[in-house]
Amino acid sequence: MTKIISKFYFLANINGKNYPFREALGLELTSTIKPLGNIVLKKGLIDTNNSVWSDVESELNNITKAITIFIKLTDDLGTPIRTWTLRSANIVAVKSPQTRLKCKDVPLEAIEFSFSEMSVKKN
Repeated sequence: MTKIISKFYFLANINGKNYPFREALGLELTSTIKPLGNIVLKKGLIDTNNSVWSDVESELNNITKAITIFIKLTDDLGTPIRTWTLRSANIVAVKSPQTRLKCKDVPLEAIEFSFSEMSVKKN
């Protein structure tokens, strides 16, 4: 039986911490390994008190560090349906509102990563 998903939810595991996003552009559904590419995660929140936000700030200052990112497509209840693994990923661009609020979470319009390899598995 095919499962119907009313909304897409993406959970990106970056440096061991999960971040919710509403959109993910550039993901492929094939199970083959895809070399070199970019992915854009849109409409998400990043905690400013962790290494990911430090990496975002560093990337904006041209300091690079490759990481592995896991992106899960989940259903309405949070159950994983598919998982993508991006290896040797680097932040390419960040688009967020120009706010200087002293809050824990920063809304991101988009964060783009380049990667050297992407694989996908069905959960």
